[in-house]
Amino acid sequence: MAIPTWGMLEKSQTDPEKIEEAIDLIVGEHNDDEEAHLGSGQSLQSHKAAEIIDHVAQSIVEDKLRDYNVTPIKLGTLVFSSFFESLDNYNKSSGCTYSILYRCVLLTTTAVQYNDQFCNFIVVLPLFELSWDKDRFFETRVRLNSNADLEAFIGVGPGIDPGCVWFYFKNGKIYGKCGFGGASSEVELCNYSANVKYGLYFEFFAGDHVDFYVDNVLKGSLDTNLPSGSIDQESIFASWIITLANASKIFQFAMFDFRQKI
Repeated sequence: MAIPTWGMLEKSQTDPEKIEEAIDLIVGEHNDDEEAHLGSGQSLQSHKAAEIIDHVAQSIVEDKLRDYNVTPIKLGTLVFSSFFESLDNYNKSSGCTYSILYRCVLLTTTAVQYNDQFCNFIVVLPLFELSWDKDRFFETRVRLNSNADLEAFIGVGPGIDPGCVWFYFKNGKIYGKCGFGGASSEVELCNYSANVKYGLYFEFFAGDHVDFYVDNVLKGSLDTNLPSGSIDQESIFASWIITLANASKIFQFAMFDFRQKI
């Protein structure tokens, strides 16, 4: 049996429409159909559901959104960022100063063993809800002048009672630490060196876990003793250092960025 071709198809004796014209008509009707390819398993539905199809990774914001067109609130995120333009609203000790030379905050202990210094920030009468029951994100850049005979921390929350998530420094190492109700957990992240800058970032997923990053590399996670509820939830920045020798220790930090899901 011969395989049929266009030329072998039966011809109408009354309709002068050509096959090519009929095909063009069908294609045009399909292109005008607003519901074409929307069904389960069809191309538009698959494109919508897939993480990446045809788009270079992380290109959507650059390619599809106008500059300054999407605000953090529109993205469902509250943002508080500071380069420590003023320390007037911070709760701080006498050894907390702003250095014009280094463009950062210095927590400087005296040269007396167990002297400690701190700098904290609490949002007063916020117009939005702050809570440990919502995802939170924190970023900063730090440097210490020593990796011995000191302890220090920086992060969110005043302490393990009632709650905190910190980067914790002791014995030449950086730890991720979280605490709630007087109990705490910590994970070793990496070693640190004196007078070296480090970028610190954590992602807190409420009720699930927290991921700790050092210089944009995931170094460790915790899923126990996570803070919850709304006790001291307005303490969005905390820092502290103590010297364990009769020597002055200096903790430097240049900025912090706090974000929370709405």
